[in-house]
Amino acid sequence: MEITTYRLSGHRDTVRYVRDTAPQAVRLVRQAKSGPMPRIRWVLTTLEGLQEVGAESIGRAVGVPRSVWENDVLHGERGPSARPYACTVIAPHGVDILIAVREALDVLDGVLVHEPVHALQIGRARRDEVAFMLHEYGVQPLSPWRLRRTHQRRRQDEAEAQRIERRLLSRL
Repeated sequence: MEITTYRLSGHRDTVRYVRDTAPQAVRLVRQAKSGPMPRIRWVLTTLEGLQEVGAESIGRAVGVPRSVWENDVLHGERGPSARPYACTVIAPHGVDILIAVREALDVLDGVLVHEPVHALQIGRARRDEVAFMLHEYGVQPLSPWRLRRTHQRRRQDEAEAQRIERRLLSRL
């Protein structure tokens, strides 16, 4: 597990808190949900940095040229989380958990538990996630049936992450 910052100034206490707390959050999630945890890189950043790092991670993970993802803007379809201040995205090494620190300060513990659930989910369905991202980039369209199935899986994943977050938050 790697914890890094991108274009983030200040927030030293928050960065230290995440470095101290994220491993415990991942352990709690592993105990609550079975399956292999992919390699996680936590990136503490700004809203703009979240967009930049997220687009690059996804683009590189699915193997599309820089020109395809360079000006991409992450939206609800790019990361399972509907939270505008945090998302978990597929990355070449596993997954990136991206947190816009300033916007997530009031709910940071929830984010630290919620997003590793998505890491497990993406690890479990990596091939489907790559196919969906290629569809989103217009490279390889999915059939209408597979697209509906993917949207359904993502809704179920989000509901599961919310349930696990509620259950584990008090233990962090």
